[in-house]
Amino acid sequence: MLLLAASAGASCSSNPAVDGVALDGTSWVAVTIAGQPPVAGHEPNLTFRGGTITGWLGCNGFGARRVDISDSALTVHELGGTAMACSGPGDPDPLTSPIMQTEQAFVRALAGADRIAVSDDTLVISGPGGEITLRRLQPGESLGHL
Repeated sequence: MLLLAASAGASCSSNPAVDGVALDGTSWVAVTIAGQPPVAGHEPNLTFRGGTITGWLGCNGFGARRVDISDSALTVHELGGTAMACSGPGDPDPLTSPIMQTEQAFVRALAGADRIAVSDDTLVISGPGGEITLRRLQPGESLGHL
């Protein structure tokens, strides 16, 4: 699974803020993707840093060369990542495992995202590709896979 998407759009900022919350240097862990919880222990996450995002999808790493945020508008540019297949115990085919299905839904939603909102410690990224709800990583909390 190679992730690629390119978009054009809003103004670029290396220290974006949404709803008064500065995102640069913050990390977020997926709670739901397209209304479904991710596979336990394989929760996708992302970090905003210097106008880009990087993260882990539950199996594969990913990044976007640039993320444009203006008010509640979001555009993700040049999304790409690694292309390993992962499965859990009892999954007959790694390519159709719940881990990989979650990754694909996350990528679809992020690549097609056009809106972003923050409320308390919850970040919602949404658009025609679906919706991702994430919770903010707390100080001292590890992403686990690193």
